[in-house]
Amino acid sequence: MTVTLTFKDPGHFKVDVGPRDTALCKQVPGMRATKNNVQAGEVEWSCPASLFHAVVLRSVFRDRLVYGPDVEYWGHIQRLREENRLAAKVAPTADTDIRLRPFQRIGVTWLLGGDSILADDMGLGKTVQALAALESSRGTVRPDFEVADALVVTTNSMKFKWAEEAAVWAPSWPTVVVDGSADKRRKQIASAPKGTLFVINWESLRIHSRLAGYGSISLSPADKAEKDFNLRDIRVVIADEAHKAKDPKAQQSRALQAVSSNAVVWALTGTPVSNTPNDLWALLHLMDPLTWASRSAFQDRYVYGYQADWGFEPIGWRVDGAACRPADEMLSAISCTQERSSSAISPPPVSRSHA
Repeated sequence: MTVTLTFKDPGHFKVDVGPRDTALCKQVPGMRATKNNVQAGEVEWSCPASLFHAVVLRSVFRDRLVYGPDVEYWGHIQRLREENRLAAKVAPTADTDIRLRPFQRIGVTWLLGGDSILADDMGLGKTVQALAALESSRGTVRPDFEVADALVVTTNSMKFKWAEEAAVWAPSWPTVVVDGSADKRRKQIASAPKGTLFVINWESLRIHSRLAGYGSISLSPADKAEKDFNLRDIRVVIADEAHKAKDPKAQQSRALQAVSSNAVVWALTGTPVSNTPNDLWALLHLMDPLTWASRSAFQDRYVYGYQADWGFEPIGWRVDGAACRPADEMLSAISCTQERSSSAISPPPVSRSHA
């Protein structure tokens, strides 16, 4: 029996399957079942409309999957966009700062493509690349950024260092380091002009943003209330040391999710997987909460582990190439990594002076 893929609405695929395919449908992350006729048992399956889901569906149903004409055309356009973005890893196209080294220009172009994970090794200038991309975006790549705000979430010890680097690499952005007492921080956020770059530490973010929901966690009225950053027009969120958002239940992770709901997210981390594969899922959930909504679905398909008394204990990645190929393609389309040992990264020239 063939499985037909069409659009349910602009944001979701409709997957026309038979009743015997229920187990296969549950293998697809983000797949949902809706009963159209409860008495007759009619079920409609749907999932987010993304290139990743189209590839996963192909890997699950194989030759049985048939794309509708509208999905065929949409897929062609999406592939072209992905190829253009992946080309940035080889030849940067953005008008970048000439002070940047070649591999850093690749990173800047990559970030300008949209939601991104920049996972360069430590010491290769992720801060500089993010700020240079922010500067390039203003008035050229994204004219709407002229009056929009940007937000850097970093560690407390690095807040003022980010402000120093912003003065060099993003001079057109007035920078406000959100610091001091809670009242002082609120006044800083409220009084800043439009088009401000805010810098705040991870621990303070939850005080100045509402919290997003996750799983069965109940939200109090105070959690749902719009706070200081939610009243600003934030279009870019830079999550420095983004692995700090690896716990989706933590308040700082849910505050980051809420404040970036209408923004482009650039996640900077030298350790996207610090302990288990679930660390990577947390970043993907931040980038695209619809595609990577369920950690358990991610684990079922991509993670090898065992069931302990306290729950699932991940060990490593599954080695099934067919199952993991869609994740590999998705990661390639959303993350960029430069390693210190790469031949493309040569040490900067050494200048010598003689007394």
